[in-house]
Amino acid sequence: MFKVNLDSGHDVLGYTAGKMRRYRIKIFPGERVKVELSPYDPSPRPHRLPLPVTAKGQCAPAFVFETELVGHPGVTRTIAVRGSHTLVTLHAMLRVAYGWEDDHLYSFWLDGEFWGDRASEYTAPFELEEGGATSAETRLDRLGLEPGQEIAYVFDFGDEWRVRLRLADLQAVGGTLPRIVESRGDAPPQYPDYVE
Repeated sequence: MFKVNLDSGHDVLGYTAGKMRRYRIKIFPGERVKVELSPYDPSPRPHRLPLPVTAKGQCAPAFVFETELVGHPGVTRTIAVRGSHTLVTLHAMLRVAYGWEDDHLYSFWLDGEFWGDRASEYTAPFELEEGGATSAETRLDRLGLEPGQEIAYVFDFGDEWRVRLRLADLQAVGGTLPRIVESRGDAPPQYPDYVE
């Protein structure tokens, strides 16, 4: 982690990613760097988007995922998203749900296996040049997901946080989406050994 002083006078915590991280390119204090900020706001504020309505005036079905943090029994979250949302949105909600503040590489495997079949992998849109996977900017309602289907998700390829998702249901959910419907258990800190 690096503390980066922006020209605007603000300080942000940053990290190396992509090829800089992969090839362990060093950054030294005092160097000028180009910073890319994620467009996602990981704060727990609900998104103020209206629930879409079908032609018959009913609420469009939401994809309700039950998620479990692998290796941490009892740490689960239930997340509801619209079919028109993408896997990128689901990734952003998983970050909020488990308290992960930094944007790292991530992938989903629709075959339910961690590091499973490359053909079932959907990954961070900015890492597609690494080869083979499909962009996570794919809408959920175009993935052919069925209730009961399991999906494997890995966040931060270095620390490798694993989450098992199960599509619990396609149901009408009132209120704003995406949102965390239920949260059980305390998620461990993202960087347990990090001291400020």
